[in-house]
Amino acid sequence: MENIVAKKTDETRRRWEVAVKDRNFDCIRNLPVAETRPEHFDRALADGKVSTNVYLRRVHNHALGMEWLLKSVIPRLQWPKPVFKSKRAITAEEHAAIIQREQNSERRDFYELLWHTGAAQSDGACRGRKTSTGTCTQFVLRARN
Repeated sequence: MENIVAKKTDETRRRWEVAVKDRNFDCIRNLPVAETRPEHFDRALADGKVSTNVYLRRVHNHALGMEWLLKSVIPRLQWPKPVFKSKRAITAEEHAAIIQREQNSERRDFYELLWHTGAAQSDGACRGRKTSTGTCTQFVLRARN
């Protein structure tokens, strides 16, 4: 896993560093790649965490791509499907508490804009350049699929 982390940079590297510390990987962490068996993956995937599933797939695909594994430990169609938690919007009371607590006026305005348009933070973003005061010169709302 360290081989993958070493090739990443910036925020991606930070996410990988956090991901490989997951206790679910302890059962394969010190195991030679060639000795990895489906039971090891089953043990790692036992708690059903989406992040474990996603990163274990990436590690597996990396090992296959590097030809460290001659064949899949778990065939592609037999991987358990990640089960995501249901998502919900914040309530009006939660929004009001966030707005009241936020000290940065620009961020508070951004939250208000998101609230009134129904967008998530990842849907609304500052595109273009920022001025010396940090003000966004162009705001884009991404269309949802």
